[in-house]
Amino acid sequence: MGINQFLVKGYFFSNSTEFKFFIPWLLFYIFIFLTSILVRYITFTKFRQNPVLKPVLIRTFWVVFIGGMLGIFFTFFRFEAIPYLGMRFWTYLWALTLLIYAFYLGFLFYFKLPPKLKEFNEKLRREKWLSRKNRKK
Repeated sequence: MGINQFLVKGYFFSNSTEFKFFIPWLLFYIFIFLTSILVRYITFTKFRQNPVLKPVLIRTFWVVFIGGMLGIFFTFFRFEAIPYLGMRFWTYLWALTLLIYAFYLGFLFYFKLPPKLKEFNEKLRREKWLSRKNRKK
C-alpha cells in the first residue's frame, strides 16, 4: 500500500465493502461528541459571566457537537456501504473542516482574545473596589 493509492480519484469516491477500523473510528467520534458536551458544561459553569469567552465557547460547542454527530453518521454510512454517503471523501472533508476550525480557534485564542480578556479583567478589577451605587450599568 503506497502513497499512490491515496492520490487516485477512485479511492476517495468509492464505497469499499471492507471497513476494518469501525470500532476505533466510532469511539473517536463518540469521544469528540462527549468533549463537546464537556465544553458546554464548562461554558455555563465557569465562564457564565465572561462576555469575551462565552460566545467563542458556545460556537465551539456547536461546531464540535455537530462534527461529532456527523462523524458518527459517516462512520455508520461507511460501515453499511451506503452508496453516496459512505464515500471516504465525506470523512476527509469533515476532518479538513474541523482542522480549519481548530486553526481558527488557535488564531483567535492567541491573537484576538488576549487583549479583550485583559481589558475585561481590568474592568472587573476596577469595579471590584467601587460601591454598588457608583458602578456603571
